[in-house]
This record gives sequence, C-alpha cells and structure tokens, in this order.
Amino acid sequence: MATVKLVGADDGTANGWGGANYAIYIKFQAILSGTLTELKVKTQGNENVKVAVYDDNAGSPGNLLENKTVALVGADFHTIPGWSVPITSGSYYWLGINSDVGNTGAYSSGGIMKTISATYATWTWPDPWANGSHGDSAWIYMLAGWGIPVVVVGNKTAHMAAKLMVRGIL
Repeated sequence: MATVKLVGADDGTANGWGGANYAIYIKFQAILSGTLTELKVKTQGNENVKVAVYDDNAGSPGNLLENKTVALVGADFHTIPGWSVPITSGSYYWLGINSDVGNTGAYSSGGIMKTISATYATWTWPDPWANGSHGDSAWIYMLAGWGIPVVVVGNKTAHMAAKLMVRGIL
C-alpha cells in the first residue's frame, strides 16, 4: 500500500538551513490518522541525524514515541524507514531532529519550535521530554511523517469495509 503524509512539513521551500548541535522540536497537527512508517527529512548535503517523534503534552513535547539515528548522504528529501507510530488525525505531535553539521532544510512560517543546545555526539532523546531552558522560534524544519492511512467508511475502517463488500454485506 502506498504511503501518504500523516503529519509534518514537506511541501515548503527551504529558505534556511540549520540544526547542528541543537535538539529541535517542531509542533505539527496530524492531517490523517494511520501508522507512521517513515520519516522524511530535507537536507542540502551529507549529515548524520538523530530524529524523534513525541506526542503533545499541553503544548509541549510529551512522551517519546520512537527515535532513530541515521546517516544521510547528499542533498535530497531523504526517507528514513522502519517506524511504527500510531498517528491520530487532529492530534498534535512533535518531530525532533539533531544533526552534526546543520544541513536540514527549514523555512520561516509561523510554526512552533523549541530548541535546546545539544551536542550531537552525546545527545539522546529524553523520555518524557525534559522541560528546561528551551528557546522558542517560528521556523519550521522540513520533517514529515508518512505512513499507511486509516480510512473510515461510516463506522468501519477501509479494511473492514472491504471484507464486508466481498461478503456482500456493504
């Protein structure tokens, strides 16, 4: 099954690059429900990244849902596979990134972002989020969670609706 964007930003044009040795958390509202199976990250060159997904806790990152560490090669919108995070349409999530060289694409667009100085080599994502000395900003980093959507037909999921249609019930 093809994946679609569930949460995040992948449709803007980067007008800035950054993120080296900062843990950056960006708040997004999910546009669809489903299971996040891949995270996409825009870069302008090689970089090592630590990425994470958090739920929302009263307007700040909450519990760590999942995280990965990967090496990204070249300028591209990279896909990081291997995730399994349930996402609910309309709910808020925080996508996090920390990189070693700061090649992550961003644009200024009234988003909600929290940052903390965090040396890449020693950084680990706290669970739950550690409320401390964080700066807030309106930049949106180009991170997006893609996955398999849950489609509801009436009060049935698409999978259940397909079974019912095969049986001639729907």
